[in-house]
Amino acid sequence: MEEKKVYLLYEGDKHLTKSSLVLMGVFDSKANLMTGANELVGKRVNDNWDGLYNEDEQTEEEAKFDFIWEQTKILMDDYQTHEGNVLFYICEASMNVVEEVS
Repeated sequence: MEEKKVYLLYEGDKHLTKSSLVLMGVFDSKANLMTGANELVGKRVNDNWDGLYNEDEQTEEEAKFDFIWEQTKILMDDYQTHEGNVLFYICEASMNVVEEVS
């Protein structure tokens, strides 16, 4: 039976406890995963960003954009984020021909 690799994107509490994990998306490629992860990190920015930035160097909007990009990169590299109240976690799984995830 042919299987295809998929990526499961979860969000959870600041300790990523198993009971807190909520599946937020299933992605069939790293490119789609990155797009979905960036969108999700952006939606949760106010739960994770400390609000500190140098007003002489950038606007608040630019600082949030940088934070979102940084957290998305960390998530894609480490398969989890490490700071904030809502953390994200990625795991790889296989999907068989009848689209069952194993």
